[in-house]
Amino acid sequence: MKNERHAQKLKELNQINEKIYKLEERLLNDEIENSTYQTWFKSYSMRNV
Repeated sequence: MKNERHAQKLKELNQINEKIYKLEERLLNDEIENSTYQTWFKSYSMRNV
């Protein structure tokens, strides 16, 4: 049961990291404004895994 919880948390963390990576790509490609990046980055970073 503990391993299952650990695996679930690891999966969630990987999903958040992927979202942050895509967000950074969009910023670097000038697809979003800096303010939008900051808003979403803060949102993703605040999620408790």
